[in-house]
Amino acid sequence: MAGKEMTGSVLNYIFAIETLSLEKASVRSVDVSKKTGVARSSVCKAIDKLTDLGYARRDEKGEIKLTSLGERVVGKYSIAVKAMADVFKEKFNLNEERAKAEAVRAVGALSCDTVDKIVDAKQKEGVCR
Repeated sequence: MAGKEMTGSVLNYIFAIETLSLEKASVRSVDVSKKTGVARSSVCKAIDKLTDLGYARRDEKGEIKLTSLGERVVGKYSIAVKAMADVFKEKFNLNEERAKAEAVRAVGALSCDTVDKIVDAKQKEGVCR
């Protein structure tokens, strides 16, 4: 599914688009900019990268949507991020927001194989997104 191009930054954008699409009928780069706190010009470059990687697409109106691959990434990586965030909260007493932010960065740095192992272990425990 996702290869060496996965990073914490890519995950942040994918998760932001997913969250916004649940909140709004259409998602535009300005929405992603507000959600992430990143300049709109940087968001536009990031959306271009997500499009090149096959995770998102932008239509002629400028609306951004995750592709089926992007949605699968959300499903898979959400499990790993939650698992890592839970460890950060339990072991290091981080609050929810910081634990999730740190977990996204950490999981983005892991190999796909390691992410798969985390997801498999959590699914065996019966953990869902």
